[in-house]
Amino acid sequence: MADQHPMITCTPGVQGGYPCIKGTRTPVRAIVEYDRIYDGDTDEILAALPYLIHMQIEAARSYYRECPELVDEDIARQEEAIAKILSGEWDHVIVGHADRE
Repeated sequence: MADQHPMITCTPGVQGGYPCIKGTRTPVRAIVEYDRIYDGDTDEILAALPYLIHMQIEAARSYYRECPELVDEDIARQEEAIAKILSGEWDHVIVGHADRE
């Protein structure tokens, strides 16, 4: 997959090992979520994440089109963590996802 998506990396210890834009700690899930919020408006995403360039946004979108399961898993993981934080279960939130290969 790395050959097909050279701008996307999965690094243990960075964002739980889930896919990120290479050279950043920005997870692909963030681009997917911004796409949903801004109805796919790239300019809005670039305004929200000004350290990224258009090519990186497109790389994240391409990765998601080809590998939605892993990104959706990351989105669900984040939603679960937020729910635990908001419910007062902060002590039980797992920061990493060490058991995922």
